[in-house]
Amino acid sequence: MFRRNLNSEDVVRRYYTKIIKLPSRKIMSLILLGLFLIFISISAVLGRTFDVIILVSVLLTLTVLFRSSKQTILFTSSISVLMGSVFELTKFPFVFSVPFATPFLFFSQIPKSKEVKALLISTIPSLVASFFEPKVIIWSLTYILIIDVIILLYFRFLDYKSKKVMGMPAMESFRPFIRSWLEGREVFLEEFLKGISTIVNVPVFILNLKTQKGEFNLILPKIHYGLYGKVGSSRFVYSMEHYLPNSLVFHGPGSHELDLVSHEDSDTLASYIAEQAKSDKEWETLKFSEIKVEQVNRFRIYSLFFDKVKLGFTTRPGVGIDDMPENLWNYMNEYNCVLIDCHNETKVDEFTKRELNDLKLFIMKKSNFIGRQLKLGYSERIVDGKIDGLCDNRVRVMVFDDDKYKLGVVYLYGNNADASLGSAVNRAVGDRLDYVVVVTPDDHSCTGISYGNLYEPVSNTATLVTEISEGINQAMKDMSVVLHVKFKKIVARKIRVLGRVISTMVNGLSVMGNIAIKTVWFPFITPLLALILILFFQSYIKFVI
Repeated sequence: MFRRNLNSEDVVRRYYTKIIKLPSRKIMSLILLGLFLIFISISAVLGRTFDVIILVSVLLTLTVLFRSSKQTILFTSSISVLMGSVFELTKFPFVFSVPFATPFLFFSQIPKSKEVKALLISTIPSLVASFFEPKVIIWSLTYILIIDVIILLYFRFLDYKSKKVMGMPAMESFRPFIRSWLEGREVFLEEFLKGISTIVNVPVFILNLKTQKGEFNLILPKIHYGLYGKVGSSRFVYSMEHYLPNSLVFHGPGSHELDLVSHEDSDTLASYIAEQAKSDKEWETLKFSEIKVEQVNRFRIYSLFFDKVKLGFTTRPGVGIDDMPENLWNYMNEYNCVLIDCHNETKVDEFTKRELNDLKLFIMKKSNFIGRQLKLGYSERIVDGKIDGLCDNRVRVMVFDDDKYKLGVVYLYGNNADASLGSAVNRAVGDRLDYVVVVTPDDHSCTGISYGNLYEPVSNTATLVTEISEGINQAMKDMSVVLHVKFKKIVARKIRVLGRVISTMVNGLSVMGNIAIKTVWFPFITPLLALILILFFQSYIKFVI
């Protein structure tokens, strides 16, 4: 498990919110045009029109070097023109303004190239400008060299700190993440993850319920549905539904250490599970006992009890639930307890040792067999419009009825839910059901798709609650007797997951992110520091002479 109180998504969210989105290309083009006109006007008034030629040469160089990124061209060109205008109003040669764009160019190249290569590429526009002013070329080249050395030393300092924390240079571990996110191509990150992965065997629980109107497979694999977007097993739920359309995939104990390393691995696992679910071999027939709701410390568990298996929808009202400890799987495997993390309320308080021990006792506890008849109704609806936190606008509803209690299970494609949503749903359908529980599979497929906001829990809106209420009605009309229940426990072998290395990386992000936030300004002021040093050297030389 991660270190206590060090939640991976909390750490990532802390730094993800620091990301600043550049304006649109249209706005940046207008800004650049305006700054360029100002520069031309100043140069004309001061009779320094030759500087316009130098500037155009620099802008053309930027366009050639960074033609694959128009955002980089527009932004760094604007910096160059802005600083050029400032220098036009001083006695400094214009060429000394160009290196002020170097740190910005450097940071744009870091996701793609190693530090030295990124720095050399970022220095080329400044070198081009310096050759237009042969009288000061020695000073301008010295100026450029000082900037490059300071930036390089800064990154060597970060690497030194990173090796102490994570055992590897900072950018070696973070570059694949940054590049995949910026370019929208998961291949860079997934190749990196394959190199640090751990091989494990993945247990999978499959519960099959057959009614007069169809059959359903409830799937619980020992994996986690991350990292984000299409990376790793983020879209496993959807792959599973593709291969086995009548399935609902749930989230069990465990966190990002159980993420698969690539979408290909995820797709292969989904295909294998579907194949096993369709096979007639190794099924165990179950007899239904009863629906039962129990308070276990701060957990509230809505259970379907069978003679040899129990299926528990686990919630934690008021304090939230998010990624229960992975070691609960040891008990679940031994006692045939399909414990589902409903992931339906943002966690505001950590799990305590006592409540986890009580949860283990619940898993191990045997119950008397009652033997009621089970009925099941199912519906699926589409929510109109955008609902914050929903990765897919489908609302899937199952209603279970044992002639004593009616339990509704509302399945939403999200990563957790607003704490008020469950209460709103209860108020809306409380006259028809004894219990209702909202469930999300910890869906990461829409995580990290917008700047500055890692993800949002499913929000509580009137539109969503109305669709859920209608879904409940529809499912109750669809109710039919469950004719047959069977259970299968399979093991998918040699599956690549992130493993414990993710905890090291999260710890590294926490430490290195804190250092970077405090010092990130330093590379951007290096041109000013270098300029001060140049002036000092010039004054010293004149004094000595």
